[in-house]
Amino acid sequence: MSDPHGTVVPMTHQATPSPRRSSAGRALPAVLAVAGLSAVAWTCAILYVLADWATGS
Repeated sequence: MSDPHGTVVPMTHQATPSPRRSSAGRALPAVLAVAGLSAVAWTCAILYVLADWATGS
């Protein structure tokens, strides 16, 4: 960049990789594990209710 007088202004900001990417990479397996456990729990609950209804207990 340069100012109106023609002198060069050094760029002080350097591009650095975002720390969010590395933490997101570690968080995704945990999110998938929780979602999987939730799906298993819901499936068990639904099967339990259906079995209870089918047997008339």
